[in-house]
Amino acid sequence: MFNGEPYLRECIESILAQTFQDFELLLVDDCSSDASESIAHEYCAKDPRVRYTRNDRNLGLVKNWNRCAQLARGEWIKFVFQDDIIAPSCLDRMLSAVAREPTLIACRRNLIFEDETSQHTRKFYLDHQAKLDELIGDLAFIPPQKIQILGLKHMGFNFLGEPTALMLHHSFVERFGFFNPALIMLCDTEYWTRVGIHTGAIYIRETLASFRVHARAVSANNFARREYRTMILDRLVLLHEYLKNPVYKPIRKMALKLSPRVDLKGMFARERRAAFVTAYWADKDEGLARSSLMDEHNEVSRQYPKIGFGSVARFAWRLKLRISKVVKALAT
Repeated sequence: MFNGEPYLRECIESILAQTFQDFELLLVDDCSSDASESIAHEYCAKDPRVRYTRNDRNLGLVKNWNRCAQLARGEWIKFVFQDDIIAPSCLDRMLSAVAREPTLIACRRNLIFEDETSQHTRKFYLDHQAKLDELIGDLAFIPPQKIQILGLKHMGFNFLGEPTALMLHHSFVERFGFFNPALIMLCDTEYWTRVGIHTGAIYIRETLASFRVHARAVSANNFARREYRTMILDRLVLLHEYLKNPVYKPIRKMALKLSPRVDLKGMFARERRAAFVTAYWADKDEGLARSSLMDEHNEVSRQYPKIGFGSVARFAWRLKLRISKVVKALAT
């Protein structure tokens, strides 16, 4: 929860209306300044299953997801965002699909477009759903090997959907860690990949969750204002995880098995250079002076030093770029 007043009641009511009733509803408030807290307390007073907690400071989207996972007491964790809703049978159907060994459990989701949603955004989400249906096909269980291939051939594509459409086993946190807060848009995609390459995923074709798309949503704001971070740097962080994180060993093995092989090191080197060049020239363009892409680049590089360049390398690249510009100017 964060300033979720407009949709929060509808969201909570959809959860409390579940046919499966043995659950706790944990409301984790990331320092809302609207009426979200009073709405939460109202439901706590009416239903003992509802538990409310407010963060001491605003953590941001992904860190608040991790806070939810830390505080949850159930064997299974079902995320629901404040502006989304789930069908009455959602928990029942997902729990009835549980396998002997814990896997990711996902369902098909409906899209709720608010009136102000642009045609471009509508098309993005509808195209995503169509591609998701195409990649999964008729599979009721997506094996780990399939997810490894999806993670390589369709890198960065969210092949299961938003967290509202998934259910996680509590043991995943111990086995695979928390969501990566260094990521802006690929935070859920990276986690599904990180877990799924080991466990596989059950996919329920029923529409059991509804994801609301509106201009105030975090994802919409990220699309509109942070394209460099979300489209370029997020992908670099994902590639870095593929190459360096021990948990991604299965994906590195699969990269060598595919024909043709997927050259993860080469991809990382090329995209690393391209990210630096893009930030360098953008910051020279006064038209992009509203925010410094190089600042974004440096912020990620502090967390992932191999994404950045050392001082000597930065100087060499800047010199090379300036010489290139001079040569082009002379040529014209």
